[in-house]
Amino acid sequence: MSMEKDLYTGTIVHGQQQGRQWGFPTANVCLLPPQTWHHPTGVYAVRLQLTGKKYHGNYTGMLYAGTRPTLHLKQLSIEIHIFNFVGNIYEEKILFIPCLKIREEHTFDSVTRLIDQIREDEKKIREYFDTQLIIDKW
Repeated sequence: MSMEKDLYTGTIVHGQQQGRQWGFPTANVCLLPPQTWHHPTGVYAVRLQLTGKKYHGNYTGMLYAGTRPTLHLKQLSIEIHIFNFVGNIYEEKILFIPCLKIREEHTFDSVTRLIDQIREDEKKIREYFDTQLIIDKW
């Protein structure tokens, strides 16, 4: 399902650093009011733009929106792993559009299985964007 028209804006905030420990550093997003997340929870391919003072540019990535049930957490979290990016972007502004939902939120029986699934999600999303780049060049 394509969602190209759904633009969100937010600020990058500090998270628990778990994604970084697992090899998938994420930008934790606090949506700017009065916005709320209005898509189902899950994993999405995402296009984004950093518009802060230090970093500017367009990127693609992998977005997770959910309550992190495998970690027994309850609060909604929006996290984006930005492909091909390294940098400290805390307090920077971000605009993003969920492009394609890859899968539903799921409770895994271990963190190892969750990490394996994140790797699979990243592979699917990179393939999706590779295909989009080919189409964009026509």
